[in-house]
Amino acid sequence: MPDAQSSLRWKTIAFPTEHGGWGFLFEPILLGLLVAFSGGGLLLGLMTVAAFLARHPLKLYLKQRRRHPAARRVRVAGIFALSYLGTALGAGVGVMAVGGFDPLLPFVLLSPFLLIYWFYDQQQ
Repeated sequence: MPDAQSSLRWKTIAFPTEHGGWGFLFEPILLGLLVAFSGGGLLLGLMTVAAFLARHPLKLYLKQRRRHPAARRVRVAGIFALSYLGTALGAGVGVMAVGGFDPLLPFVLLSPFLLIYWFYDQQQ
């Protein structure tokens, strides 16, 4: 009989289950790239997707590390969160290298609201 640690389902850690969120995320990115493709736009889309994917494993990691700090699920969630956040950061640096700071200005202006959302999301 396999124990709980060996039968870890990484898909439940790596990918969020919000079905509507995927459409809201990918439709504008794909439409923008189809209408006016650019390297900076591709990097901006990659940054956005990586940041979206980072939310779920980061939330799992932050909630479960207090209760089960040595659990394999917690370590895997931390690894996925760091890899997604690293990808988002790298793509953001690439966006600034290609197009300057201006393409990231909407993200900077939205950051206070994103922090408020993150705070309330962690309370659940």
